[in-house]
Amino acid sequence: MKEINSQIILGNTYHLYLRPGDELVARRGGLHKFANWDKPILTDSGGFQVFSLESIRKITEQGNNIGSDIMMVLDECVGYGHDRDYTAKSLEMTTRWAKRCRDAYPVGSGDQLMFGIVQGGFHKDLREVSLEQLREIPFEGFAIGGLSVGEPIPDMYDILQHIGPKLPEEKPR
Repeated sequence: MKEINSQIILGNTYHLYLRPGDELVARRGGLHKFANWDKPILTDSGGFQVFSLESIRKITEQGNNIGSDIMMVLDECVGYGHDRDYTAKSLEMTTRWAKRCRDAYPVGSGDQLMFGIVQGGFHKDLREVSLEQLREIPFEGFAIGGLSVGEPIPDMYDILQHIGPKLPEEKPR
């Protein structure tokens, strides 16, 4: 990675949790030491795996510990076509997870940055609710989640064009 001048690498939280395990990574001094990487690391939330492995998943309120420079909070990606009630309940759980993540890693408690992930499926009003809830949490940046989950490409672009410009401009997004 250094030979090709990579400035940041991405770690998949779900796969790290499965193997080698978040506890092992933590015991080895965190992801930087474990991977022998001294530049920034971004860990995704694992939310896509929550979506794509729906038939074998078990969703609880629990989390894990990996250690990275930029952490995406865990979110549930709701597949295209799920009804509004399920999507709204998922959004509320995602917000609870986001609050607990921020509580576990308060602003200024270390060198790690945390990004909130806007959810809400393909309901524009739920996307706006999600963003407003996340704006109340002091995240260093924001991301848009729950896309590429079986929807037609025009629907994906419609959501991006709707919610993207509403993300806080003063923060990375």
